[in-house]
Amino acid sequence: MKIMTEKTLPFLMVALALGLTVGLARADAEGRVIDYRITRNGDDIGTHRVRFERGDSQMTLEHEISIRVRILALEAYRYDLRAREVWREGRLVGFSSTTDRNGDAVQVFARRGGSGIRVRAAGGERVTVPGSAIPADPHWNVLSAGDALMIEAEDGALRRVRVSGPRTETLTLAGRRLSTHRYDVTGEHDASLWYDEDGYLVKKRLRASDGSTVITQMR
Repeated sequence: MKIMTEKTLPFLMVALALGLTVGLARADAEGRVIDYRITRNGDDIGTHRVRFERGDSQMTLEHEISIRVRILALEAYRYDLRAREVWREGRLVGFSSTTDRNGDAVQVFARRGGSGIRVRAAGGERVTVPGSAIPADPHWNVLSAGDALMIEAEDGALRRVRVSGPRTETLTLAGRRLSTHRYDVTGEHDASLWYDEDGYLVKKRLRASDGSTVITQMR
């Protein structure tokens, strides 16, 4: 197994970071908490918890990611991310994230203004992106096939992608068979995502630049 370095890990963390939403959340999401297991080449490296809160036409998602990579019992890499995103009537209102990688913390902020979304990236750069842009990687609701713009949680960068799907696939989760809808994201960000019939993310798989396979899967 290759040793993770700060050059190979950031893109991985972005892919694990924020969920995106493309429609109104369903009523059964109120107060729900979903825990995910994160593995790299089959080895456990961390967890991702998502909290869903709904009020009126607004949906709030809160993310907690914790990753620890150990080599010979020593902690070689530490990564923590806390993020919050707010949606109203199916549109992203804003999000914020704080990422701590080996003690170095950065923040990203985004807020809707007019027809666009104003983003303050990790380096302090400010840019307005199209109002159709969404946080990178879905944890709620299904995607729509076609071109899309994603905002990376870690640094606020834009990624142009193409979404294909859905196609029906059956997965085995915790010993039970589950019918899912699979979408594939390609372009400047690459991932495969599976949702259950209620629109919750069940599994996410991506191929890292170092060739490793990273999977986030519902517990």
